[in-house]
Amino acid sequence: DLHGADTYVMALFRHKFKTQAMAWDWQKIYEGHPWRVSWPLFPLLWFEPEQEPVDSPGLPLAKWFKGQGFIGFRSAWTKDAIAGTFMAYPAEVVAHDQADRGQFNLTGYQGRWIIDAGGRDKPEHAYRGAHNLITIDGQERLIGPGVMSNFHHDAFMTDFCHADAVATTAKADMSNSYRYVLGWDMQMKNRKGKAFKQDRFDRAGRELLFMREKSAPEYVLVLDDIKQDDDAHEYTLNLHTSHKNDVIINGDEADIDLSKPEDA
Repeated sequence: DLHGADTYVMALFRHKFKTQAMAWDWQKIYEGHPWRVSWPLFPLLWFEPEQEPVDSPGLPLAKWFKGQGFIGFRSAWTKDAIAGTFMAYPAEVVAHDQADRGQFNLTGYQGRWIIDAGGRDKPEHAYRGAHNLITIDGQERLIGPGVMSNFHHDAFMTDFCHADAVATTAKADMSNSYRYVLGWDMQMKNRKGKAFKQDRFDRAGRELLFMREKSAPEYVLVLDDIKQDDDAHEYTLNLHTSHKNDVIINGDEADIDLSKPEDA
């Protein structure tokens, strides 16, 4: 199941930090089960017998991790809760860096809904189109040998507002991620991998709203404000869902087909 895939991380954190918050997280998510047959064996290294119930540490339902450049949000601290992430961070020249600034993910009800489709087995998986981002005129960034095969973009989280009983909102400025790419030497390159000259790009921003007000079901609203220049362009939103979900596209609308059997 969804949580089984992450069990080894939770078990490691619980063992390493030994905090009230980690113990409480474990008890809320895994509900006191001693071990599940479906879980991988690796977490056994850190598994500990269940302890007495831990009082809630009062964790918020959303947080901006400024040092890492991402926001985590959720509807509750239960295994069936809706939860997601939203990220925008400056360039970091490391291996396997991907063009995912502005990316968001969404899980809920023990299912994966909006996923990160980026991977490492093919170079094109690091492209913007492999994430839940905007591509322009169906084109990906052209990268020359001066930038090698990795993508290093600058983006910045600019606003964050949160209330447990109402909503979480966040804004990201991704304009620079469309204007230039940073090479391994942290030098700016243009879209062809040559020495940087200011590429015309007016703006690119994304705002995410996660509403949890009690009188309506929780929902996520993502607003994109993007403009390359004054010319006409085709802007495409790439949205990646789990292979277990059938998404039906009808014009500007998209619906999840819930008629597909779970074992299909």
